[in-house]
Amino acid sequence: MLLTTFSKALANALKVKLNQLVGNEPAIAERITVQSITGVGYDLYAAVFGQPNVVAPTLVQSLLAQAAGNIDGHKFSSPFLFGEWTEVVDAWQLTTWEAYRDVSRLGRKTRIGGKQREILWSIFELVRAGLIERNVV
Repeated sequence: MLLTTFSKALANALKVKLNQLVGNEPAIAERITVQSITGVGYDLYAAVFGQPNVVAPTLVQSLLAQAAGNIDGHKFSSPFLFGEWTEVVDAWQLTTWEAYRDVSRLGRKTRIGGKQREILWSIFELVRAGLIERNVV
């Protein structure tokens, strides 16, 4: 059985409480896995692809700033670019212009048109290239 939560700290607390619940029935405890959902994702990725080299948010922000500096004709702020990257491009694992062009940006407050999306994708392509070059996910 798998018991998950969004918080690593809560997963650890649940493990402790689980030991109290099962008491002197260690066979039951052995059949229950308690883990954060992030830990589950990490383990699944590692099982299929090997240990992930997860990019630090600061590196993504740096790559976004560099890429944005190389693209003329945009007025997107650094926080907007980072939000668009994390909440749209990375969240949906978008790897092509067509995928980004067609994705629904539900929950994003700023509306953007087709031309703006093209400019944004040119920035995100550079960021993706930087991540690939550094072998990070």
